[in-house]
Amino acid sequence: MVQLKSVSPLHVAPALALLVFLAWNVCGQVLPAEGSYATHPVVATAENAAVAEITVGNKWTITGNWLEAAAAYRRASQLDPRSATAFGNLGHAYSRLNQLEEARDSLQHALDLAPNNAVFAYNLGNIYLKLGKPAKSIESLQLALKLRPHFFEALNDLGNAFAELGRHADAIAAFKEAIQLRPDSGVAHHNQGIVYADLGRFSDAATALQKATTLDPSDAQTYADLGLVYLRLNAFESASQALEHAVCLAPVDVRAQYHLGMAYLKLKREESFWRQYAVVKNVEPGLAKQLYDAFYSNRVLTVPGKEKDGPR
Repeated sequence: MVQLKSVSPLHVAPALALLVFLAWNVCGQVLPAEGSYATHPVVATAENAAVAEITVGNKWTITGNWLEAAAAYRRASQLDPRSATAFGNLGHAYSRLNQLEEARDSLQHALDLAPNNAVFAYNLGNIYLKLGKPAKSIESLQLALKLRPHFFEALNDLGNAFAELGRHADAIAAFKEAIQLRPDSGVAHHNQGIVYADLGRFSDAATALQKATTLDPSDAQTYADLGLVYLRLNAFESASQALEHAVCLAPVDVRAQYHLGMAYLKLKREESFWRQYAVVKNVEPGLAKQLYDAFYSNRVLTVPGKEKDGPR
């Protein structure tokens, strides 16, 4: 129960990414109409050639071919070093290729060229979060919110960054504001629940996570986190139900499989417990041994140590 979620256009919402970036491109530069580059093969200026390459990159972005998109945006940035759009879109493509340092550098250059662009500031903050630099992330995200006060994605990532620094009150405030902007966001409710759980406020965490599962019933991680919170509350029946949902949606989540085994142990469902033991043993014998020892010692709930995988 340690992964906070990002709804950034760089990761969770690719459709939003496309809309945000293409909308900025259309507003920032006049892109050639469909087919116009082929109609005019002789490009008069480097700037026009850069616009044409941006158009090519946008087409590759639509198909999800990030290598080709990055190549086109890189050519655009070389043709027109003053094009913030080229560098911003290049940073976006690098982020999708998980080339985070390159993404950071491109986005910073884009922001230097267009210091009032909230999307560039936000995406840079998101990259810093992925790089494990929450303090730098906060700087960029606060700039994005200054430029665009009701920027839901920036608020959500700002909450993530505050949480990474242990600034729980600030994180909760950011998530509450995000929820006010978009009350139907399962991601924001999930993240709020994670922070409540970190504070030991398990009842509040359960309420937030339950709301998140209602809003996004296909999200295995939220069910797994909810199940672990219910275990903390000794609500073992509710825990087993949430964790059963989690492992149905994501059978490869060995931690959820482990916690489901612990729930069955607390409920004295031996047949179900040993079934979970076998599942976990096939994947992670060390966790299976904890289940085995717990069964024979009847000791209190054992929870594996925290992981820290960053915003998603």
